[in-house]
Amino acid sequence: MLAVFALLAGMALLSLVHEVGHAAAARLVGLHITDICLGLGPPLFSFERRGIRFLLAPIPLGGFVRVAEFSPDYRRPNLSCSSSILRMVVIVAGPATNYLFAALTAFVLISVLGIETGGSKGLKVVSADAGAAHAGLVAGDLIFQVNGRPVKDLRSLSQALAASDADADAVVAVSRGRQPKELRMSRLHARSGAWALGAAYTVEPEIRRTGLGEALGYALARPLQESASMSARAAAAIKASPANVRPLGIVGLADRVHAAKGWTWRRALTLAISLSVAMGLFNLLPFPGLDGGRLCIEAAQAICRRQLSPRWLIAIQVTGGLILLAAWVSLTAFEIHRL
Repeated sequence: MLAVFALLAGMALLSLVHEVGHAAAARLVGLHITDICLGLGPPLFSFERRGIRFLLAPIPLGGFVRVAEFSPDYRRPNLSCSSSILRMVVIVAGPATNYLFAALTAFVLISVLGIETGGSKGLKVVSADAGAAHAGLVAGDLIFQVNGRPVKDLRSLSQALAASDADADAVVAVSRGRQPKELRMSRLHARSGAWALGAAYTVEPEIRRTGLGEALGYALARPLQESASMSARAAAAIKASPANVRPLGIVGLADRVHAAKGWTWRRALTLAISLSVAMGLFNLLPFPGLDGGRLCIEAAQAICRRQLSPRWLIAIQVTGGLILLAAWVSLTAFEIHRL
């Protein structure tokens, strides 16, 4: 349950970042903001400041910025290319701000914690069972060698244990508080059939410190790399078996977070980068109710040089919003039932 609340708080923050992007761009190009809402559903409370009404809704998975010039009832004096571009800038500003937030988070991650080289220092112990604890293994130990063989991941650990004599204890070299220690432990069979030590681990990556310029370049490229990776995985999943594609909702993601052990600042910031990029990508989908759908409407109006009727604009946006809400409720109910 704590993981669910933590993720909801994180998604609310990312939604706020998204809507601030829309609002800042609207102000920058001289448009008039009437409402800023964080969340979806009936507003819980609201207040007004400087002519803008601020609202908070119960579902922290979205929001909106209401701009007077974007209202279906607003009759635009002209449909020139320049005015359409300005409106598109405001629409794109939300996803762009999510990308900017991801880049800023990546910069903090790399500047403070360094960059992963792709190598491994060993296996960091998250928890140990009674037998392993009796042998002296404790959470926080870094296993870097077994029977004189280097340990980089679960596979190398199993291989090193398999090389042990059947009746002899394994000699496990660990680093505890930067001090090396040597433990003698019995080897066990894990559920997967591999050899293990009766503990749960995470791979401890090798870290390299970077200069300011390299950190900035990495931070700017990271959101684009995440976008390309997410798009490739989604395309591969749909191409392989569209019927078996299961979108991941907030409950399913919270369950994965809860199941994952050994959370660190690095893992938390990495998840924040991925979620921010995912929110930006999702909002760019050309579907009614999303920023991508609004872009398509704006482009169609610019090409046809005519404004859609208020009735059609409202119908398109409301229908898209209801479909998205129904999909979110259905996915959440499915994931709760599956747990």
